[in-house]
Amino acid sequence: MAVGFFGSFFLAGIVLGSITVTRIGDIYGRRPGFIFGLIIQSSVTLAFLFTTSHYYAYAFCFIIGFGVTGK
Repeated sequence: MAVGFFGSFFLAGIVLGSITVTRIGDIYGRRPGFIFGLIIQSSVTLAFLFTTSHYYAYAFCFIIGFGVTGK
């Protein structure tokens, strides 16, 4: 599979997270948004270490990009 897909999925996660996760920070404050993003990013990064499938790796890159916007 193409290595460029990792960056593409990461960027797509950032785009979707910018629309949704940043709204959590607007409604509930910065701390809950930060904690939400931190939990998502940390747990998925841990799962990313143990995956052997490219398809799961692409999905994990997307979710990590989604969680980055909380931080």
